Amino acid sequence: MQNTVNFLACPYCISPLQSDMRCNSCNTTFPVKNSQPDLRIQRPVTVDVKYNYTPEFGSFPWEKASLNWPVMNDLTKKAGWDNVEANMLISVPKAEGHKLSLDIGCGHNRQRFQEGLRMLGYSTFGIDIDGNAPDALADAHFLPFADNTFDLIMSSAVFEHLKNPFLAMKELHRVAKPGAKIVLCIAYNEPFHISYFHHSPLAVHELMVSMGITPHQFILSWEWNSFNSNLHMGFAGSRMPAFMQKIFEKSVKTYALFPARIKGLLKGDRKKVDAAKFSFARSHSGVVSVIATKD
Repeated sequence: MQNTVNFLACPYCISPLQSDMRCNSCNTTFPVKNSQPDLRIQRPVTVDVKYNYTPEFGSFPWEKASLNWPVMNDLTKKAGWDNVEANMLISVPKAEGHKLSLDIGCGHNRQRFQEGLRMLGYSTFGIDIDGNAPDALADAHFLPFADNTFDLIMSSAVFEHLKNPFLAMKELHRVAKPGAKIVLCIAYNEPFHISYFHHSPLAVHELMVSMGITPHQFILSWEWNSFNSNLHMGFAGSRMPAFMQKIFEKSVKTYALFPARIKGLLKGDRKKVDAAKFSFARSHSGVVSVIATKD
């Protein structure tokens, strides 16, 4: 814990914390158990969130959206990594010099990005609201870090669970260094799972640009869509057996692409199917992922 004191801060007032986890300014002392600081806020807090509102509706840079993740390194998927985790990791360039990463909602029992990021040369720090795996317990709405701390921030399947995603994005912006890389994955067409806000591509774009973060690429999913996410996570109160899921999923995809396949054959245009996949994902992707930088 000693090497983390220099960037840990009080989540209430963002003042530095001493080695005993006492705030230099407001004198709040945070408990530590098994070398894990508990920096979650413990009382209601009133906050103001500045929002850069524009009167445009429906505006989105669709030219920045695709079905494929960019490959920025030579990592190969390891046992225990899920597909989203592996895809997010391959989009991260290798660290040059000392680089510090933050995983917001890292996981209760295992820090999902830790192994891959360390292989890429990053020093890692993971937070979550509970669990034994995080380096510290913390609330994404009140990040316990000094301003301009992290070179890379990653988060998967977290923002849909937050009460105020704009406040959390404001905090993410605050603790990111200028030019920091940001890689996020947020639920879109998934069923309710103790989730407050599911984000369409337009919502993710608005969430980021309104807080001073520049999105460079949006990734939608043809594979993980509204149909199989409901079947896998719970449909009508129960999960459909795996073999039935596969049959239903294949049927939906076949139906969705059938007109494009016929037109492609008649006109000799293979791009028709790719365009149909993208159109399907735009409406039915289970998640919206984004690669961005802090302005």
